[in-house]
Amino acid sequence: MNVVRAAGVAEILLGLFSFLIPFKFYSFAMKLFTPDVSPPFSMEAVLYTTLVLALPGVVLLINGAALLAISASSPAAGSAPNPSEGGVRAIESPAYVRTRHEILGKEVYDRKGRYYGRVVDAELSQEGEVVSFKTRRSGKSFSFSAEQIESSDEVILVRV
Repeated sequence: MNVVRAAGVAEILLGLFSFLIPFKFYSFAMKLFTPDVSPPFSMEAVLYTTLVLALPGVVLLINGAALLAISASSPAAGSAPNPSEGGVRAIESPAYVRTRHEILGKEVYDRKGRYYGRVVDAELSQEGEVVSFKTRRSGKSFSFSAEQIESSDEVILVRV
């Protein structure tokens, strides 16, 4: 997030610097208005042109402030979310990834042949062992613990 913060600061500085152009234009144009000779344009034209010249500076200031707000609200780089708080694991072990890949999508039945749907989510230990899993069928969700698994070859058989 340091890059985003640096970009925000750079845009704010550039926006402030870009306000020099409309101010210089306005002061130069106002010098043309003397009591003796009137320039071939009106005072309104000077004001509108000054406003148009100031727009890029305004946009840069707003964008820089938005980047600073984003960098302040985002977590610091290098801090991994905590999995117990619903965050994503930064680095998973190969066993964890393999087990998760193997279990997701498997069909779940009990010994009487009742179908509970396919596995849609699984909670695994850091070693990659199944702790619990959830299935979904026709909009209904079912939760099972690892102790309920009888077999998990092609399909998962559970005790209910």
